[in-house]
Amino acid sequence: MLLTVEFEEGINYIREQVARSTNDEVRINWEETYYWPMIKAEGENLMQKFGPLPKPRGPSNGVSQEERRATKELVIAKKFGSSNDNVLKYGSFWRLLSDLRTNGVTLMLLYRTQEFKTNCFKRPNELETLLSWDKVYGSALQRLRLRAIAEEANDFSGKCDILDEDILKRTGARMEEWANDSFEWLHASEKEECKLDHKIEPTSRESTAHVLLNGLNYDTEGNKSVFIDFRAVSKRIAVCPIVPVAPGDFLGTFPGALRYTTQDQTSTSDVQGPVSGLWLDRSKVTGKLSYVKVAEAGEKTNVCLVWEGVNEAEEGTLCESFRVLVVATRHVMPFEQLIRPA
Repeated sequence: MLLTVEFEEGINYIREQVARSTNDEVRINWEETYYWPMIKAEGENLMQKFGPLPKPRGPSNGVSQEERRATKELVIAKKFGSSNDNVLKYGSFWRLLSDLRTNGVTLMLLYRTQEFKTNCFKRPNELETLLSWDKVYGSALQRLRLRAIAEEANDFSGKCDILDEDILKRTGARMEEWANDSFEWLHASEKEECKLDHKIEPTSRESTAHVLLNGLNYDTEGNKSVFIDFRAVSKRIAVCPIVPVAPGDFLGTFPGALRYTTQDQTSTSDVQGPVSGLWLDRSKVTGKLSYVKVAEAGEKTNVCLVWEGVNEAEEGTLCESFRVLVVATRHVMPFEQLIRPA
């Protein structure tokens, strides 16, 4: 689908504003981890100048009256409301953020959500729990960060995932063959033969990069492709989401080289196409979703492979290429292994 220059400029401007807003939010999140050292230092200054202040009634959560006084000034500066409950709540929260940072937590603090903040307000003394969360999610968040940066630069190959030496070793992959978004015809002659034998109308006019960025039919909420990650299982590797997945969610593309042959040249690992002779050769290209587990006899699956005909040119022309989508068929929880039909 072709867009007007004016509309594309508008979209690019909006993307820049969103990126700038996100950068500001990340910066503020990190700065907030230094609030508690400021409060503690000011509390010590107040103690030296005026001596210990009278202890107030009610719980203190380990926050001294001097620290509470300093916290109140910071809460007022942030325009959060200066009630005693609010001062105590934010003092405990900022102390927890500081403790997490000094214990080496980074990405959880940079990209924390409102839900994370609410949880900390309710459970301000669960430092060890949050540190255990970081052990589970830390490496996954780092890979998510690298994927997001790569996709902003229009790189959807997924090569950043195998920069992790453990994943590279477990997959046995080669960097030059890794391409999550690759669906090139292996032979131009086979492409022409397929077009002559089958007059297939395209079901999509969008590029693979566009689909990976925006989802199927612009369904951004159902686009979970960037959240698909790896998890170590014994000596093997499992492909899994790091966020909840619902039926119909788009999880990414299943890479390979497109082939069209009249005689059977496929292996059991190749993926058969929607018409006779069309198949996806997995021996030339690999990617993250290539490692989705194939269901054993009687084992339930949670994803399926869907072929899509593609032509990015003007409407009215026939299919020029294909890609294979991976779509969820049932609810999948974070770190639950993806399993496809054989």
